[in-house]
Amino acid sequence: MMVYYGFVDPSVEAEDVYPFLMASLSNSSVEIPYRGPRLYEEGNLRYENKFMGDTAKFSGTEKIYKDDICIYEASYLGSFTDL
Repeated sequence: MMVYYGFVDPSVEAEDVYPFLMASLSNSSVEIPYRGPRLYEEGNLRYENKFMGDTAKFSGTEKIYKDDICIYEASYLGSFTDL
């Protein structure tokens, strides 16, 4: 299970952020399945994902920068759950 909460800088249109966020998330790997990759860049946008732990228990923060200015940030945490 994973929970996360984030925000888009109010000076930026959310429609300008979420397509890039979706592209970033689609580049995650089996080895690092926590949201997106450690780093993803496209044009003047950069996605950074800093996390710790493993699939049993993890937490992290992801950020999107436009021209080196943070325009999106989210924190997340998760772990395996018993069913």
